[in-house]
Amino acid sequence: MRLAIISPPSMLWWCGWGDHIHMALAQGVLNEAGLEYRVYFRARSMAGDYVILDNGAAEGDTFGSSALNIAAGMIKAKEVVVPDVLNNAQLTMEYGDAHLSRLINGKMIVPHGNTIEEWENCARYLLDRGTVQTIGLPKWSPIQRNVVLDRIAKLGWHTELDVHLLGLQGPPDDIKYLARDYPWIRSVDTGAPIAYAQHANYLTQYHEVGHRSLDWNGAAIEEQDPLARYIFENIKLLKSWCHPAGAE
Repeated sequence: MRLAIISPPSMLWWCGWGDHIHMALAQGVLNEAGLEYRVYFRARSMAGDYVILDNGAAEGDTFGSSALNIAAGMIKAKEVVVPDVLNNAQLTMEYGDAHLSRLINGKMIVPHGNTIEEWENCARYLLDRGTVQTIGLPKWSPIQRNVVLDRIAKLGWHTELDVHLLGLQGPPDDIKYLARDYPWIRSVDTGAPIAYAQHANYLTQYHEVGHRSLDWNGAAIEEQDPLARYIFENIKLLKSWCHPAGAE
């Protein structure tokens, strides 16, 4: 499972510590003040890294296919997350109708549902709307990821489509069990290594401190900063979980 590190704009160099795969946020690319953000991800794409453009839904923004096509072109993204609505299967299907066929890059759909049956129905509907490359599993969902992954395997979709995890769900070390049990998961993106470091925490302290959210406007943590040791260790640990022995 390849790891994409999400970082605030003030310290994008940490994204380079992942597995040559990146998740760029649409609002960061389209922001008038986002020149450095655009330049960074365009350079990573030009260097051969795999750049995905997120649609902004998880951050509360809504961008349509026209804006996403412009943003994808700016950074030469290879894949774009199709507009979706968190935990709303009906609106996600309507967004699929409106935008999926109009996106010009590789497409990642993010089905939603309150039950696994509702999730599958949403996924089938989106898959019928146009060519899809990847199924994304949202971080915030009433359905546990192993339930969705089991359904993907039962349907055989993992042999035809890539699977990407949008963020970590639950304790960070849960990812090692998903990597072990579902070795066909292509990738995961997360800002957890930096989010925990911003509080001088290691990922292993989850059960003491709980979930840590990334401070998007936080001060840069340089590689010489005392807090950097938390980032280094968190990334090292997360990579060991994503890359179980014998899985690659």
